[in-house]
Amino acid sequence: MEISRHVYDIELNEIFNSLRSKYPNSSQVKITLEISNLEFIEMQESSVIETLTKEGRYNGILRGEEVIVVPSESAAFFSLICWRILTIDPYKIEGLLSYQYAIYSGNNLDEENNFFGLLEFNIYPFVKSNNYLKEDIRLEKIMHWLGNNRLIIKVSNNKGLKSKLTTPQLESLRKKLLETYIDKGTEPVDFLSAFEDKPLPHNFTPIKWRVGKNALFELLILTTDYQHEDCKHYLPDNIRKKIVPELFYEKENQKIFLNKKPASHSKYIREIDAIVEACTQAAK
Repeated sequence: MEISRHVYDIELNEIFNSLRSKYPNSSQVKITLEISNLEFIEMQESSVIETLTKEGRYNGILRGEEVIVVPSESAAFFSLICWRILTIDPYKIEGLLSYQYAIYSGNNLDEENNFFGLLEFNIYPFVKSNNYLKEDIRLEKIMHWLGNNRLIIKVSNNKGLKSKLTTPQLESLRKKLLETYIDKGTEPVDFLSAFEDKPLPHNFTPIKWRVGKNALFELLILTTDYQHEDCKHYLPDNIRKKIVPELFYEKENQKIFLNKKPASHSKYIREIDAIVEACTQAAK
């Protein structure tokens, strides 16, 4: 049975075939560490296979048409994505990174959902050290993607929002919003800080909101003490345009949408109404 895969998946056969093609056993390729010697590539391949076998991800078939996609949580993922970056068309590197970021589910070298840290502090140095053909465009593409996509957490003079809910109600709200509406890694201290009318802590991490700004604005209308001068059910412009972006950000291609069709915005808004009502009634 043919196994489907995405063009930007980390696929074992493709990567090592690309290595063999790019670094042939030829004296014309003058690079360090003898990577032109196929024995080096065979060693890399054997090490990866050993890791995948221990993880139960390798079934003993490597050549031919077998597709072996390696997920980010595998210990073999790090070296494989590095070699992929070193062998793929450099103008496709940013597409590769965007796809891997969208499906990233953690790695042993970094915390879950911290793909940016893994890329900048682990993958980039590896690619730089093994950039034997001096293809600096590959390093430039990595840093360009980071610059365009990474959330820069900066010290802010802004305060959190003035909430109408008590601390127990807010904690109940956070738990009900987890996974569907906010990222499961949202720290309680960050969530509470976003709803406290005082300066944000210096290490505040903005909250990853998953289902669109309309549902977020509905949540804030119901839980905060702000009212638009012309419309009660509308956040003031300075709150929507200045303060909210400091506290929340949207992240595209969330996993919640990968396995099922997303619900409509109106459904999310109705659910937000019910969640807030339940929290205010149960945790007074």
